[in-house]
Amino acid sequence: MRRLYGLIAVILVLGLVVSCGSRLPGPRTIILGPRVTSVTTPSGLNAGDSFTFVATVTGSTVTSWSWNFGGGANPNTSTAESPTVVLVNPSTTDDATYDASVTVMDADGRSYTYNFTFTVGMTLNQPPVFVGLPTTIDGDFSFSIDDPDGDDVAITLTLVSGDVTVSPTTINATSANYGPFDITVSNSGVEDQAVEIEISLDDGVNAAVTDSVTGTVAGVALDPDTIYIVPSATEVNVGDTVQIVVYVGAIANPLGYLTSCEVAYSDNWTPDTESWNLGAPGGAELDKDGFWAALPDSLLPVGGSMFWLGETLAVNVSALGSPPTGAPAGTSGALFSAEFTAAAAGTGTFDFVHEGTYYEEPDGTEHFFTTEVNASVTIN
Repeated sequence: MRRLYGLIAVILVLGLVVSCGSRLPGPRTIILGPRVTSVTTPSGLNAGDSFTFVATVTGSTVTSWSWNFGGGANPNTSTAESPTVVLVNPSTTDDATYDASVTVMDADGRSYTYNFTFTVGMTLNQPPVFVGLPTTIDGDFSFSIDDPDGDDVAITLTLVSGDVTVSPTTINATSANYGPFDITVSNSGVEDQAVEIEISLDDGVNAAVTDSVTGTVAGVALDPDTIYIVPSATEVNVGDTVQIVVYVGAIANPLGYLTSCEVAYSDNWTPDTESWNLGAPGGAELDKDGFWAALPDSLLPVGGSMFWLGETLAVNVSALGSPPTGAPAGTSGALFSAEFTAAAAGTGTFDFVHEGTYYEEPDGTEHFFTTEVNASVTIN
């Protein structure tokens, strides 16, 4: 009986196989959509730092990306594959954690969203910055600053080069007033000055931020028939050196000369006789530059503290009207220069005396003028 049942079972199985066909179904291919498995997130970075988010994807090729950083980045959304953003955290005391997501999609419209979190360190104190600082100047200028943290900022202006006066040289800026600040650059001399001014911003937290402005500041315009004396400083200490330059505006004399000139100075400062010369500073003793010729060629000391500058001191031209270096008659410029060392406290004085010039115009008009100018320097 058992054998009969076994035979029947075999027959039934064979019949089932025959009824289903002679072959079993083959394997089928299943195409999966894109899938994000991980996202790189920032570590140890603070607000203001840059970071690039990168997603690892399996499955089909991604054709579109959609990132949302939950307020922890700028920009806060992106359609880039690997967006670079600036991290955001308004707190200056604590880290901040943000919920973010990235959604990927393939060409067939299959999408996948991956949620993740990331942490941004607190906002660190930021240094101050310049706003509207000019690159070149030709005199007075203005600028502002900004400080993201609202710190008080000490501003210092330092004259690097140029014989000018800068005011103010220090500014205490607060969040209530970050500018604009008006800076005065004064050139009391006649010669134009090439100037460089360094400006430093110090918030007491970060390293000082520095920048500089450069330019040329014009000298004082000279009026015709006018003599000026310009000291390099109006107040010095004993032992300091002071440079004296005498300038003249274009004189009306057609021959362009002055006669009977002399200089005198007080005895509480000592002249460097090697620095005495006709014209601008810088020549050897008694040198003449392109602005001057002396007739006769003499610079004779008289009585220790007085010098007689020859019988005729010609501006730009000799008595025959021939410019020594081609400078036209009547050109403004430096007449005389000298250096003094402050020897004793008090007031150091310098006088330039032009005894008198007479000339007659073609129509017979006569001119005669006398000039005496002086300068004083306080010696401490």
